[in-house]
Amino acid sequence: MPTRVPLSLDHVFLAVSRGGPEVEPLRAAGFTEGAPNVHRGQGTACRRFFFDNAYLEFAWLENRAEAGSPTVSPTGLGERLGGLRGASRIGVCVRLSPDASHPPVATWEYRPPYLPPELSIRVAGSSVRHEEPLLFFLAPGLDPDASLPGHRNGARTISRVGLVLPSAIRPSAELKWLAESGLVDVESGDTESLQVEMDGGVQGRHLSLAAGSPLEMVW
Repeated sequence: MPTRVPLSLDHVFLAVSRGGPEVEPLRAAGFTEGAPNVHRGQGTACRRFFFDNAYLEFAWLENRAEAGSPTVSPTGLGERLGGLRGASRIGVCVRLSPDASHPPVATWEYRPPYLPPELSIRVAGSSVRHEEPLLFFLAPGLDPDASLPGHRNGARTISRVGLVLPSAIRPSAELKWLAESGLVDVESGDTESLQVEMDGGVQGRHLSLAAGSPLEMVW
């Protein structure tokens, strides 16, 4: 049984090419883009789409040297966003509540250059396994600087996130926990992909994107 601690899905990231041109069909489909972000000193940047309960981040590698620094390289972001063959292009961020003092899996403390020195992100020990999605945890108070714009197509809430991972992966303890957590659905398939459902798919609309790993949106 999974360890039960108060937590929720904060965001999911997907690797895209520099500048994120792959997300333009989302804008054309009526999704309102939020503020972009540059992760100072981490060597990455992103475009974001915010919803009532979580957000989607489309990230790319801006500076390979920064991503390969001793501080950042243990995250595997350089490999995941840099297109290393066999590396996962997906990341899952889980938010801890004030009642949860520790993440439910083994983690290490990541202090990215863009955060004040007293703050840190807890990264799952499986970060060294580049074939798996990056799993990390945010403490309360590390909220993105973002308002919640209304989406022209009426989408509001992320109701389901599904990960399809190559069946050849032998899952780590951290990935097994994620699969049992109820936060995302994890399935096996031929290739990696991300599925995001909005509002239970009530509108019956569908969009597929050819990002670093394929993305399927349903709303």
